Amino acid sequence: MKNLITLIALIILTNHCFAQQLEFVKTIPISYSEKVITISEDIDVSITQKDVEYLRIFVTIEDGVSESIVKNLFKVGRYEIQIVDGEIIMPNINKKISVRGHEVKERVFLQIEAPIWLSVQLGVAVQL
Repeated sequence: MKNLITLIALIILTNHCFAQQLEFVKTIPISYSEKVITISEDIDVSITQKDVEYLRIFVTIEDGVSESIVKNLFKVGRYEIQIVDGEIIMPNINKKISVRGHEVKERVFLQIEAPIWLSVQLGVAVQL
């Protein structure tokens, strides 16, 4: 029983030590003609309204692979953020990626600071 508990603790500790986290901030100027922005990606989002003239997106990515792999994924545009037709998108986030035969599973969290006059809505875009 003691060996089993030691083994479980070792597995949890190993997974925790190798999990990497990447954080970055993207600031996007917003014009007063834009009144509504939609987020259609299936990711965790927190929205705060502030007296600012821009949209600031704080991005946190948690990953179970090495730091160098996470940084390389960032460099090649995996976590790119765009606003297209009033919609915040991450065009490369839904592409499946494998490292050494294992699929990379990420947890992406967005914390958005938006101007008070801008409505940020969560929803799923419908493509016809």
